[in-house]
Amino acid sequence: MANAQQSGDLDPTFGTNGVVQTPIGNGSFIVDEVRNVTIQPNGKIIAMGSTRNGTKKHVAYVRYNPDGSLDQSFGNGGKQIFVPTSLYGNFATAAATLSDGKIISCGYVFDSDNTICQPLLIRMNDDGTLDTSFGNNGIVLADFPYSTLPEKMVLQKDGKMLLVGYYHDNMMTLRYNPDGSIDKTYGIDGVCEIVIEGSANSSFAKAIALQEDNKVVIVGMYGTHPDWKWVIARINENGSLDNSFGENGLKTMSIGSGHDFATAVQIQEDGKIVVAGHSWVASIPTLQYDLIVLRLNQDGELDNTFGESGIFKKNVIDGGATYVDGIVLSPEGNIYVAFNAVKNSISDLGLLSVDKNGKLNTSFGGNGYTVTDLSEAADEASAIVMQADGKIVLGASSFSATTGTPFVLLRYLTDVPSSVLPMVGEEKSFVVYPNPVKDVLNIEYEGEFGVRIFDLSGRLVLSTKNTRTIDVKALTAGSYVIELTTEAGVLAERFVKL
Repeated sequence: MANAQQSGDLDPTFGTNGVVQTPIGNGSFIVDEVRNVTIQPNGKIIAMGSTRNGTKKHVAYVRYNPDGSLDQSFGNGGKQIFVPTSLYGNFATAAATLSDGKIISCGYVFDSDNTICQPLLIRMNDDGTLDTSFGNNGIVLADFPYSTLPEKMVLQKDGKMLLVGYYHDNMMTLRYNPDGSIDKTYGIDGVCEIVIEGSANSSFAKAIALQEDNKVVIVGMYGTHPDWKWVIARINENGSLDNSFGENGLKTMSIGSGHDFATAVQIQEDGKIVVAGHSWVASIPTLQYDLIVLRLNQDGELDNTFGESGIFKKNVIDGGATYVDGIVLSPEGNIYVAFNAVKNSISDLGLLSVDKNGKLNTSFGGNGYTVTDLSEAADEASAIVMQADGKIVLGASSFSATTGTPFVLLRYLTDVPSSVLPMVGEEKSFVVYPNPVKDVLNIEYEGEFGVRIFDLSGRLVLSTKNTRTIDVKALTAGSYVIELTTEAGVLAERFVKL
């Protein structure tokens, strides 16, 4: 029992020894791919991506109960498949739960020769059926003049959707109105296209983080093969570059000597920006990449109080490559990094923890990280989310030469203090009501206290003192942690914003 409680261990209360594998496709050999994972306010987990049917790929979703079992109230026994087009590829890449309980998802469709690549929106009811009041029977396909491939999505407080990815050979964001129409007030006809150092360079955005002021930070890479550099951009709410950040809204960096890729970003409660990715080290005798985490001040300059001159580097596999997929932040400041460790064509997935000072958090996994080997060849993490209780869920793929690749979820225990993120079923030290809440949250506690509210990424969204009624109307729908700092110590409870 003691081993099961160690930070970095798989959670034995989830699935089978911390792992859930779900085949979606039919037949003896399946090709399913998890592209992202989201946690709903009620704690249910949605994994999304694609499943192959014959020669084509269809949009796929699976919803799980908090214990990892399939949610039978969703789709067909917990699974849902959509075929938005007859094209070769149909993918879901991100999703979020709206205030009314409906589920909005983004992705893209493309044909086999890549002459067509269009962004895709799907809105579902809570049971996984298409919401026919949205778009064309629940589906929106936008027809842009150039190939458009969204990777991630965030929701603004007003319900507008910001997608990030690739457009016309350049990194971009595009914005939709809540009804699925393109928001023409954003950028140029709904698109913020970023051209870096002339048309000879290509660029691609991989991740996005939303600030409290509705500005967004996006990260990715730019250049021409083989010389790729990190690029970090901050974009105003109207779709223009924020000139107060970096150089005219952009921060470009060479971490190593080429082949540098930024793949993840989060915003700390103090507004500092955490970016992660990987950087090329060597190709001989084997391909080698370092895992990179860096922190920027709000103006885009490296934060020299973090790591070595603002940067943390680590390769978890000697003579191999460590590729970063995503990051989450805990309320106490730790950074958790989902990675893939590859050597000699064998890949395993893992999770690494860096503390708030940019040092390896050696209390996690025994040495700061943990590596999980599920199959004989290829295990790859593709998504990371943190639950309200501090546990971390990874979305992944695991290849079997005999059965193929199902959807895979893994859940890990962390060292997030229970005083910061309370577990379900704990005796309450104070009371918040109503819960769920729509407009005003009430607090019952005797004595003086300070209040902080965090979202599930650990980002501080509200701070105040000695007030027993809190206006939460402006918060995006979802799960939050409310923390009271009292004479007795730090107390915390969870609540759901509708």
